[in-house]
Amino acid sequence: PGQGNAPLTPERAAMLGGFIARWRAAAAAAGGTLEVCVLTASSPEVKTAALEAAGIRAHFDEVLSSSMPKKFASKGEYIARRVRKEGWERRETLLDDDAI
Repeated sequence: PGQGNAPLTPERAAMLGGFIARWRAAAAAAGGTLEVCVLTASSPEVKTAALEAAGIRAHFDEVLSSSMPKKFASKGEYIARRVRKEGWERRETLLDDDAI
């Protein structure tokens, strides 16, 4: 959850949780919903455990992987496939990555 899988500080976890809560509230006020997922290039089980340890797993609907079971060249390629094959809306899909 932190940069390079470093532990997320309690302050940053609280800040992230606050952002997601406000985004969900704004979506609800507009009559919609917001689905927030984590997309990892590693094991979803490992990432889920890290999110749980940081106390923020409950903020996310799913933990997805761009390398399991099929490995994609990039997270962007994974998202493009979901747009094409599963109906993700381009204008509604945001990738926020902590990798530099």
